[in-house]
Amino acid sequence: MNTPTTETIYEQLGISKEVWAFGQKTEEKLKERFEEFDRNAEYNQLKVIHAMQENRVSEGCFNYVSGYGYNDQGRDTLEDVYASVFHTEAALVRPQITCGTHALALALAANLRPGDTLLSPVGKPYDTLEEVIGIRPEYNHFGTMHILNSKKGTYFLADTLINRHPDASTLIDIAKLADQTVRFFNHTPVIAMLSYSNFGSDQAGSPLKVHEAVAYMQKEYPELAIDGEMQVNFAMNRELRDTKYPFTRLKGKDVNTLIFPNLSSANAGYKLLQAMDPDTEFIGPIQMGLNKPIHFTDFESSVRDIVNITAVAVIDAIVDKKKKEG
Repeated sequence: MNTPTTETIYEQLGISKEVWAFGQKTEEKLKERFEEFDRNAEYNQLKVIHAMQENRVSEGCFNYVSGYGYNDQGRDTLEDVYASVFHTEAALVRPQITCGTHALALALAANLRPGDTLLSPVGKPYDTLEEVIGIRPEYNHFGTMHILNSKKGTYFLADTLINRHPDASTLIDIAKLADQTVRFFNHTPVIAMLSYSNFGSDQAGSPLKVHEAVAYMQKEYPELAIDGEMQVNFAMNRELRDTKYPFTRLKGKDVNTLIFPNLSSANAGYKLLQAMDPDTEFIGPIQMGLNKPIHFTDFESSVRDIVNITAVAVIDAIVDKKKKEG
């Protein structure tokens, strides 16, 4: 009895020869990639086996005890294996850790103390971190800012990382946080809230949300130089803005703080500026509004970027500590 070939079986299942041939061709192209996966899997398997031998793992190590498990030799041995594999000083592995939020809460509670700072070198932490750390009680949202140091001056851009589709209340919090953050860096904020329209010329969608946020800020903070919604060219050109819109609260002032209507425009805006002028220095993202002095770095951050954001985090932690002591 002849054993049918794979091609014959595909044909019996109603799959055409063209589809089968395409699959074979694709598989051949991916052969090297799959071989790389296999090599990595084998390497990691051997690394784990070596760590188990090094720490003298036995069958009894897999019999976890119930309860608190103090002096549980098997558990301690397996944690030594994890530490060896991941090249850490120690490891904490517990079946009692029920989920990611639980693990993050344990890690933060065990390692962060008042005045300590957390840097996240891969971007925004898990959303559960926001629940664990918490947002400052006077706000309902938090955001981030990038600082742009250019030949024309220093500019502050928000929110560049967190809020994807902010409503009016979110934009209000971002504006208030931006005001505080700019003052933290010893600048007087002159804020333009951006959109694709100017001062109510579009009465719907994103411009309306910005317009509502501006109206609230101007009512509650009459001394603050803030206006909008406005297009970025009017924000950045004082003469053009003053000529066309002489009624603005920004008349005669140079804008130094730009608040974007959503994450797409903010992120694209600062990255466009960064790509067009590599000599311009960007510092950030600087978090605004969390209970702890926690800051993030971009995935593509350079050493200088990390040094800059670390310096900001240290200053933030010192100020936070002095506030609590005062």
